[in-house]
Amino acid sequence: MLDISWSELLLIAVIAIVVVGPQDLPKLMLKLGRWTRAAQRAAREFQMSLEQMAEEAEAKEVTRDLRALGKQAREAFAEPYPTDPTGPPPALSQLPPEGGSFHPPSEEDEKLALSTPSKTGGGA
Repeated sequence: MLDISWSELLLIAVIAIVVVGPQDLPKLMLKLGRWTRAAQRAAREFQMSLEQMAEEAEAKEVTRDLRALGKQAREAFAEPYPTDPTGPPPALSQLPPEGGSFHPPSEEDEKLALSTPSKTGGGA
């Protein structure tokens, strides 16, 4: 706050006694104390109102985020289930494959995989 040393405070007190006089100095100090108290009260109320406004703004932001999340969840659950259970969902079928090197197996590949004998078959 204010960085006043004892020597500076003593100098201010001596000047106040000389300028105001010893008779009126207690009245002046009382008024000064009341003004200081009123200023502190106003500053405290201002700070509390700022904190309250910040809390309300934060609550509004959280509410807005939760509503957006709820909307996303409703939209995600509203998408129709794919009719082909072996295929990817409609949203994923529109995406390109990663790396660009994925090719779905052709019918010939599937036939070849089914026609090769199994190495795990029973036999001695």
